[in-house]
Amino acid sequence: HRPACDPHGHPIPYGDALPKNRPQATLASLPAGASARVESLDDRDDRAIALFAASGVLPGSLLRVEDADAARVIVRCGKRRVTLRRKHAAMVRIAT
Repeated sequence: HRPACDPHGHPIPYGDALPKNRPQATLASLPAGASARVESLDDRDDRAIALFAASGVLPGSLLRVEDADAARVIVRCGKRRVTLRRKHAAMVRIAT
């Protein structure tokens, strides 16, 4: 039995991904006070993936945006308060 998703939340096989005509919302698009579950992570930036893993921002995690501005997004992930650069928040795909 093979897993349905890789560790970053991408479907296996990769061809089973969401249709290209349906853009997926990201953490960067949420206003302060909003909550969402992480669906997948853009895994093209190794440093960002290490940051997400160390912060607990992983597929399946529930996040609540505490504050957001042009440069950063501050989220609550469990008991942790995590500050992400806006470009990193844009790499976190969320379920809407």
